[in-house]
Amino acid sequence: MSGGSYTTPILFDVSAEVDVGSVLPYFCMVHPWMIGEVIITLDEFVAEGNETSQEQEQEPTQTISSNVVENAAGSSTPGCEPDCFIPATLTISSGETVTFSNNDSAAHTSTAGTPADGPSGAWDSSLVMMGTAYTTPILDAGTYPYYCMVHPWMLGTIIVGDGGTTTTSQAESSQVEDDTAARIAAAEAAAAAAEAEAAAAEAEAAARIAEAESAARIAAAEAAAQAAEAASQQAISELSVNEKIEITMDFTNDSEVQQSFALIVQIKDSTNTTISLSHVTGMLGAGQTLDQVLSYTPSESGSYTVEKFLWNDFSNPTALTDEKESFTLTVIE
Repeated sequence: MSGGSYTTPILFDVSAEVDVGSVLPYFCMVHPWMIGEVIITLDEFVAEGNETSQEQEQEPTQTISSNVVENAAGSSTPGCEPDCFIPATLTISSGETVTFSNNDSAAHTSTAGTPADGPSGAWDSSLVMMGTAYTTPILDAGTYPYYCMVHPWMLGTIIVGDGGTTTTSQAESSQVEDDTAARIAAAEAAAAAAEAEAAAAEAEAAARIAEAESAARIAAAEAAAQAAEAASQQAISELSVNEKIEITMDFTNDSEVQQSFALIVQIKDSTNTTISLSHVTGMLGAGQTLDQVLSYTPSESGSYTVEKFLWNDFSNPTALTDEKESFTLTVIE
């Protein structure tokens, strides 16, 4: 961690063959753009050869801690709690150390303190890579909660002696674990709720788009029908004597059953006298459009009013449309 340091093991034994100018590249696994090289020179080994050889003849005294804590397999993701460190609670004697062995597939830290309060300063391993270990300094009597700074749901406790100089009580440590678990559960629930809300909003937006497109298509179809009707009326609003016209009416049976109909065409002259009355009857199936045509051939010039009615039946004048349709017809010689 910041302010810390690391010393490599002896890179070459004096008795081994060493090529002058050997280069050992190295890099930072966390920030791989940080790279460097160590160059081995022969001069250093020649100058200190005898002294180094004597040092190697003496077997160094090394204290190996029997107090070992391992990282649980897969502890880099939530779900290992409360046994992300194995064992999660370890009791040792005063003056001993603890070795943290990382057998997991991800890097971890062992940091004295709690996620809520941060490091206590008793020890901090920095990143312990896969397959390596870290040993704490000699620990005085007390209770030491610790955690992984990379994965804060990983919690553990070291009890030294009787724990008389407890730095953080067991109850507080347990509370920290509970708080951490609660925060993780709340975050997962919030993420799930946000995902569900986004899906619902997307579905609603899609439905509104489809509704708007359908309304636009309906409006376009109605406008086209009105334009066609107007063009048709304009086309037959003026004709010559003895020129036949064909009269239709725009209607579609929107029900799910058959519909009887009677199409009636009444033509009046300029004195409002009916000079022609014709009709046609029939049945329209569900969804069927009226395609019946009535014709009229004027025998005299003048101005005429053409009225169209659509009833349920000729003897039952129940209108199938909101109102009658009419237009003026001018007949010229």
